[in-house]
Amino acid sequence: MAQNLTRRRFIEDHRDLPPGQLVALIGSHRRVAWPQLCPACGALATTHIDVAKIFGRRSRYGGYSYYRLIVRMRIPFCRSCADRHEQLVKPMPSVIGSFFRTPALLSFIGAAAVAAILSMIFLQGGEDVSPGMRLYALGGILLLVGMGIFITAREARFLRVPPLTEITRACDFSDNVGFPFGWRRLYAIRNAAFADAFTRANHDRRWTDAIRKRDDVISTIAFVVLIVAALTAWLLRG
Repeated sequence: MAQNLTRRRFIEDHRDLPPGQLVALIGSHRRVAWPQLCPACGALATTHIDVAKIFGRRSRYGGYSYYRLIVRMRIPFCRSCADRHEQLVKPMPSVIGSFFRTPALLSFIGAAAVAAILSMIFLQGGEDVSPGMRLYALGGILLLVGMGIFITAREARFLRVPPLTEITRACDFSDNVGFPFGWRRLYAIRNAAFADAFTRANHDRRWTDAIRKRDDVISTIAFVVLIVAALTAWLLRG
């Protein structure tokens, strides 16, 4: 359901594009074949831009917890469009700057505060604190501080992802919309020549109507099986 909504939203956001410039592929984005053309202007590509997008998902394992991830693609562009992108892209905070700007910094502050309390009690305590207790306390302090740094740094990286510019938006891409059948991703391409070359280069990876219908049939069967299983369990319990 969520994947279908994501797919519809992506298509709606690019409704101005002809159907041939909205390409659906199966498989990992790391295996996509990129033509040596610029998706912004169609000229010969002589460089690349590392394009990144942030996607939010809900985990289906261990509950429905929300999490974010960054998807990066190395997309070819011509030198002129790459230079234009550099002019348009917003400056992002540094690694250290993002660390101290994310709300997750509270995790590090909390961990450091608890570590300081443990240090005062066990490491700076009197002779009644045994060497073993001091060793355990030191391990706990290192673990707390390490976890605080890890959580904060993990969240801070999202602050370093610049938004798309008019150049990188020329080859936009969706999140995975194929769960539970593997990877299915949509690519919205502004330049018709690039879209045609991109489609031909990835002909064997096209997410065709036949595959989509097969996925829908399997989804329907799985849904019916789950409903029947739930009803059977309820009747047996009664």
